[in-house]
Amino acid sequence: LGPDVEVTRTTLSGRGFETISGEDPYLGSELVRPYIKAVQDKGIIATVKHWLDNNQEIYRQTMTSVVGERAQHEIYMPVFKAAFEAGAGAVMCAYNKINGEHACQNSHLLKKLLREDLGFKGFVMSDWGATHSVEGVERGLDQEMPGTVEDDIGILGRALHHFKSEDLDSPGRRHAVDDAATRILTSVYRLRLDDLGDACAPPNCAPERSSIQRSDSHSALARRAAADAAVLLKNDG
Repeated sequence: LGPDVEVTRTTLSGRGFETISGEDPYLGSELVRPYIKAVQDKGIIATVKHWLDNNQEIYRQTMTSVVGERAQHEIYMPVFKAAFEAGAGAVMCAYNKINGEHACQNSHLLKKLLREDLGFKGFVMSDWGATHSVEGVERGLDQEMPGTVEDDIGILGRALHHFKSEDLDSPGRRHAVDDAATRILTSVYRLRLDDLGDACAPPNCAPERSSIQRSDSHSALARRAAADAAVLLKNDG
């Protein structure tokens, strides 16, 4: 479920450390292309997130980001565009609203900006619990995540399952469902994920998935990568 490519607009954002863009859409665009290629060369669909304007953590599920079209195209969308040009198979829509409408059921965001303007050919999955109604599938959302959740799991302990079979199967919605399924399967087949055999995907390798896979060599590599990636800037006044 990555990479996170949002352009950071507030240094107090609790997840600002995750984004590879920082405050610079050009930097993010240069970094995201090799990232996408490296991930997908391993047989994993890269899911670029969070689309769009998800720039703070507090009130992230209720706040609205008011952003004009020029700012979208010049600041917030270029990194996503670079990721899609590199072949990213999926994008994750965000919790927040954009100009008053939730990202995961915002047809302007998911159809006009994403598919028409950027030419995205992959599928759209929701952030965990970011689906607000079954109408999302008609507005450009292809996959609700995490699907059916019955138990109370903290901040997600509420009605999460909006894409119910009986609602998706209504006559007026079948075409949208067919389109959503086609987009998901297109990414699967394009990356040849249908030909992985006994790859590590449910129900295969369940013990490994439930165990701690961290090792000393992994920790050493992470530390070395972080140190090598640090950039020291000197202020010459």
